[in-house]
Amino acid sequence: MPDQRWIRSSLVWIVLIVALLAMWATFIGTDAAPTPRSIGQVAQEVRDGKVQTLVQSDGSREVRVKYAQEAGRRDAVTTIPAETDLLTVLKTYGVDPSSLPPGMIEFQPASSWGAWLSTLSFILPTLFLVGIFVFMMRQSQGSNNQAMSFGKSRARLFTAN
Repeated sequence: MPDQRWIRSSLVWIVLIVALLAMWATFIGTDAAPTPRSIGQVAQEVRDGKVQTLVQSDGSREVRVKYAQEAGRRDAVTTIPAETDLLTVLKTYGVDPSSLPPGMIEFQPASSWGAWLSTLSFILPTLFLVGIFVFMMRQSQGSNNQAMSFGKSRARLFTAN
């Protein structure tokens, strides 16, 4: 029996730590929001040489803009139109992608953590509520047995000393 109690208490602590880490990653771990810019402004800044890199995640319409050090600007974000890619949009705005330095445009694969975090954000509260429900049912079941056994005392034989 002591082993099961140790496993239960360890499981509770592990769930608490995971929940705290998820909350920390959600609220505290985020950087300041990048400045939104139109794609036309970003294309002009690329032509002027103020942009260091353009980073687009796979399957996303959002493009993160990282400026060169001498520009002295915070990172920005822009959105490209649906059903197009970044290179086509840059060509539309007069930027020749072949004339850009190598590595200026980066395409990153989609992060798999987003799917895990969204799944955990649904599963953890559900498991928590189910755990509370099971705990309450077990407690009420134990008190029910005690309440029904009231008055069913056994007769004891006492000897006079």
